[in-house]
Amino acid sequence: MFFLLPFFLVSGAGMTTARAALYMLPSAVAMALFGPFSGRIADKIGTKAPSLIGMACATLSMYIFSTITLDSNPLVISLAAALSGTGLSIFMAPNTTSIMGDIDRRHYGVISAFMNLTRNAAHIVGIAIPTAVLVLVMSNMGYEADLSAPQKLIDLGLRTSYVSGMQRAFQVSLFFMVVAMVVTGLVPKTRVTPVNPNIERQDQ
Repeated sequence: MFFLLPFFLVSGAGMTTARAALYMLPSAVAMALFGPFSGRIADKIGTKAPSLIGMACATLSMYIFSTITLDSNPLVISLAAALSGTGLSIFMAPNTTSIMGDIDRRHYGVISAFMNLTRNAAHIVGIAIPTAVLVLVMSNMGYEADLSAPQKLIDLGLRTSYVSGMQRAFQVSLFFMVVAMVVTGLVPKTRVTPVNPNIERQDQ
């Protein structure tokens, strides 16, 4: 989302960078608003329901992104961005709690490092795969994936090919989001690991 949509808004829809940023802003605002509450909700009702709700919101946003065209109302993008930020903020804290609550305290450091590794790797893959899909679709339509030259943007076919590639890229991402949502639903509720009194005394 944060990689493909700015090109669409600026080069495809002809917005200024400042205006494009405003339409992307609801994602960050939603994450800031809902992030602090998701952890508290998970503490009260458990981690599975908030994780599933958050993933469902993020998946719905990905579906909306996959339907965007050159004629789409920019407010639709803002709505999808807000849904994405809301879903991710609701999902992240319960998911982290579920993972950390299911392991022995002695492994916290290793698991925390592994979680950071997987998230960073996911960010990289989440950009690489959709970009490859976009470039492939545009190439098949006879266009080079280059929106940097203003004179090229006069060509409606170039912008249309970009939108087509972007739709396919979001469809691929949607598939993985659906898989993640199903896996989230299948994960059992977090069990409470008994605290070892010896470890407690050593910590003190």
